[in-house]
Amino acid sequence: MATIELELWRGYDPSLPHTRTPGFNPLAGEGVRFAPGRWHTRRQDRYLVYASEHPALALCELLAHNDGLEAVVLVGFRLRAPGFDEVPRARATPFLGPDGYAETQRIGDTWYAEGEHPVLRVPSALLPLANNFLIKPRDPRVSLRVVREERLEVDERLRCA
Repeated sequence: MATIELELWRGYDPSLPHTRTPGFNPLAGEGVRFAPGRWHTRRQDRYLVYASEHPALALCELLAHNDGLEAVVLVGFRLRAPGFDEVPRARATPFLGPDGYAETQRIGDTWYAEGEHPVLRVPSALLPLANNFLIKPRDPRVSLRVVREERLEVDERLRCA
């Protein structure tokens, strides 16, 4: 697969203490060290950026995991990498429900340890017609460059408190 260049999005909660520290980098991939996710287990020895192909999907992903979120920062960035590995939708579909975390985490952890490319495209569990990307930000073949940061107040109709 040839070099890819994509514009991707990720979001974060600006009310969290670590996001307000000087030098905070939303593309550092440190979240995997603190919490597990759909496609990874919690690991102190890894760095992983979870991104979406569209800002609306990035917002949906944040809202699904954060009750009562009042504001978000959406970060648009350019990714350049030597292609990507992919979890085909047909393979992932049986595991995208609430009972499938162990299997999707196994798939993601195996890719992290053994994958040919530093990027993995996976179907979103929230919207399986759309894709998310897992990125190894410390891989020397990866380039991540922020092109836009936008703070948004979350419409009260989207808050689940």
